[in-house]
Amino acid sequence: MLIRRIPAVVLTVAILFTTVFALSISASALTFTMRTTMPSTDNEYYYSDKNPFYPAGYGLPNCTAYAYGRVYEITGKKPNLATSNAEDWYGYNMRNGYYSYGQTPRLGAVACWSYNGGGGHVAVVEYINTSTGEMILSNSAWSARYGTCEPFYLTYANVNDSNPGGSSWWNFQGYIYAVD
Repeated sequence: MLIRRIPAVVLTVAILFTTVFALSISASALTFTMRTTMPSTDNEYYYSDKNPFYPAGYGLPNCTAYAYGRVYEITGKKPNLATSNAEDWYGYNMRNGYYSYGQTPRLGAVACWSYNGGGGHVAVVEYINTSTGEMILSNSAWSARYGTCEPFYLTYANVNDSNPGGSSWWNFQGYIYAVD
């Protein structure tokens, strides 16, 4: 009798574990909260050694420090993103295969641009309205140090734009799906 109960107990435990695990994955996907303000200085994903840009003197305001911190904040895991100029991020990811990538925006994806002459920009997809095609990206920029923009800002674009949220002189490279 006991021998028959052991497989039933094991099966029950396996089903419970699978159900709880699946629910926790679904719950984490549902708890994504759009960032609409600059992270506070006590947020460790942006203002600590967890973010490699911070101790190197390239912390906020800076697009790379922001995007790195935002991905870390969303996933709770140290990102495998480039720690160089924004223009390098897309190619770095393609070469190393850390995350899937493409031309279609997804919630939490890192949008990547290069500039003619060097530099680039990265931003994070915070919102997508599939019925209207509206998309919102969160950004920070090094140029905020010189007063040419806000240290944190949102840009609005259409998901079908060939250069979504970018300036006319930016070259859109694609999205890194670091949150998937």
